[in-house]
Amino acid sequence: MENTYLSEFVARQEMAKSDFEIFHRDIPTFDQVLLHSHDFVEFYYLLGEDVNYVVNGQNYPLSRGKMMIVAPGALHKVEPLGVHERYERIVMWINLQYMESLISSFPRKRQALLMETRTQCITLPDRETKILIEGLLFSLLHERERRMQDSDYMIRLILMQLFIHLCRFQEESPETFVSMDTHKYENIMKIYHYIEEHVREELTVSSLASIFYMDKKTMTRKFQSAIGMTPGECIRLKRLERAHLLIYQGVGMQQASEESGFSDYSAFYRAFRQVYGTGPREYYAALGKKQEALSEA
Repeated sequence: MENTYLSEFVARQEMAKSDFEIFHRDIPTFDQVLLHSHDFVEFYYLLGEDVNYVVNGQNYPLSRGKMMIVAPGALHKVEPLGVHERYERIVMWINLQYMESLISSFPRKRQALLMETRTQCITLPDRETKILIEGLLFSLLHERERRMQDSDYMIRLILMQLFIHLCRFQEESPETFVSMDTHKYENIMKIYHYIEEHVREELTVSSLASIFYMDKKTMTRKFQSAIGMTPGECIRLKRLERAHLLIYQGVGMQQASEESGFSDYSAFYRAFRQVYGTGPREYYAALGKKQEALSEA
């Protein structure tokens, strides 16, 4: 694929723009993106070796030519299947309101085009379809790089084409779309989102059980079944995720640990080493060298 469009990896999982972002990446970053959710729609298209996409505790093995559409609020991450020297994919983030504005001209297909904002796994049915979808995605990357006066208009047109084609595939080959039931874990997801919103505060499994009027053991069992980790592990990972973002934004490690809900730097250090196998200073020093080598390649 065209290396011209490759994007530098950043650990943030929040949109820097208000409408649309797209990234083409080819380096393994499995250990840098923790289990997370966001408030926009994510389109993930795999171009390289097989991976496992985890959504709300369910596993979806992906191979080239499969696309994930991840709904706002869905808890997800990508895991390797085997050893990956390269991990090529295109990731597209779209604000839901912006997406709705693009398809307002198609009221009859609005619901299908929005796919009811459910998380779905799409298997593109044939080689021609894969070429078509990849062509549209690389056209979006091309316009992102050109940054001409009319690029925003071109991006809107390409996105409209992409959504219409996906709608057609859904109508013509509904078996290629696998929808995921997010309502099953609705109560547990409320606890997860509460952790996200209050991660800087003093949170414990006991306090969560009290807030949501649940028995502590029952809550832990249901949470682990739905999310794939205990509430305590989720609190720790959410704090690390926030610390990651702050450090990438230039905040010092001591301050980042405090602003992420850790009681002190030693607690941050222990949690970081437990998850990443090394201390934070060693980790970010090695990451900086890796990014420097990639920029020189």
